[in-house]
Amino acid sequence: MFFVALDGDYPHAQVAVRDIVRAAVRWLTDPQWRGVEGVGVLGPVEVTNNEIAGMLSEALGKPIRFKALSKEENLKNLMQFGISEALANGVAEMYDAIGKGLFDAEARTPQTTTPTTLPEWLQAVFLPAMRRPTEPERG
Repeated sequence: MFFVALDGDYPHAQVAVRDIVRAAVRWLTDPQWRGVEGVGVLGPVEVTNNEIAGMLSEALGKPIRFKALSKEENLKNLMQFGISEALANGVAEMYDAIGKGLFDAEARTPQTTTPTTLPEWLQAVFLPAMRRPTEPERG
């Protein structure tokens, strides 16, 4: 089971770290780029946490469920892991804003869409990390 303070049916983009790195390198090495601006980096499709549970179940070969946490449960869990109250409040507020559409503010375009699907990432990064839990994976 995994827990997040979002509705299980809220669709949101999942982005592989390697795709974020590729976007950063592309922009930082572009000699034509000038100024300061935000750059959207979105995974190829929006997925819900319930769908992610299904993908995890398939990848791991065992049932994985998702449970949505309330803002209060999220705050309590964060603080139980040793996060300061101020930081825990900030993270809880962030998840509340995401659930209210914060991620929907960035338009999906061909330029903001990255290639790595969640099932591809699970096979390339997550499952190898599960087999070698003492070695951190990048990607």
